Amino acid sequence: MSWNSYSEYLEEWERFEASKDLYEELRFLVVRVNFNKRLLSSKTWTPSRKDIIIHKERFTQFLELFEEIDEKLKLINYNYFPKRLKTIKQSIVKIKNYDTKRTTKPSLYRVQLRR
Repeated sequence: MSWNSYSEYLEEWERFEASKDLYEELRFLVVRVNFNKRLLSSKTWTPSRKDIIIHKERFTQFLELFEEIDEKLKLINYNYFPKRLKTIKQSIVKIKNYDTKRTTKPSLYRVQLRR
């Protein structure tokens, strides 16, 4: 193995490790977004105006973090999927703008009562 191929191997390994860490951070961000979305769309809780303001601020921070992760992934350019990241960003913006319907599946108990 020549020094040139060894340095290329090390460079690719560093890119792989960096992208793996960034995708893990992105996964944690998506988990937090989904948790907040479920909270907002629950029928048992109705947000007040203050809650909605906090929600928009929180999702603004989520979007900033997403943009930061996206830029780093573009720089690394290892397993970068712009279409998937665009879809994630659109979902975060949709939730931020409170466009989610407040619907949940009817519970099994309520379905049994109707029969």
